[in-house]
Amino acid sequence: MDGTFAEGVVEIARKLYVVAAGDCCRQTICCHLRSMYIRQIRAMNLRSVFGLNLQRLRRERRLSQEQLAHLAGCARAYLSGAEAGRRNATLDMVEALATVLEVKPADLLKDPAAGRETR
Repeated sequence: MDGTFAEGVVEIARKLYVVAAGDCCRQTICCHLRSMYIRQIRAMNLRSVFGLNLQRLRRERRLSQEQLAHLAGCARAYLSGAEAGRRNATLDMVEALATVLEVKPADLLKDPAAGRETR
């Protein structure tokens, strides 16, 4: 999901919700919708980056999900969801996974494509 997707969603929402609103409300509604969707997309991107890094580091160390989950003290299903970007990891879990994988917790949040941390 990228900025173009967010703009498209905002445009559709604007057309749906602004029809009944007066001209003075349009800008306010558009700004609110845009910021709401951008926040959601950023959150999804961070979960995806975390999941991809987690999966890559796990595979580099030749660990199965089951093995990593056991060492980190979590369920394999939780780990699978985190790798797929469907689960939010707590800071405690990020720390536990980083310890087992022998990396810094920040390394799990770095965007490998951009070569920098995701914000």
